[in-house]
Amino acid sequence: NISNIAKVLGVSETQADNLLNETNVLLNKLIADGDKPISSETMKEYFVVQSAEVKFPVIGYYVGLYLAHVSVSNGVDFERFVSMPRNEIIDRWFK
Repeated sequence: NISNIAKVLGVSETQADNLLNETNVLLNKLIADGDKPISSETMKEYFVVQSAEVKFPVIGYYVGLYLAHVSVSNGVDFERFVSMPRNEIIDRWFK
């Protein structure tokens, strides 16, 4: 639920609701950005809460939480999930 997501991510319930409602858009953005080199700007965009007004904070943590939930809910062992290569996760849940 939204309250739990907000608590886990350290964001407001409004921000958690925004993330939840735009999951597919955020997943597609992450896939599209996946080959970009990691930079301080990328880290800020995906892993830093810059303010309470940011609509989509900590996208990277949210997507990780979402994919872990979907994977475990569909029978993937958590230990297996955390060691899966990016392309295997994409093949499993996005094709």
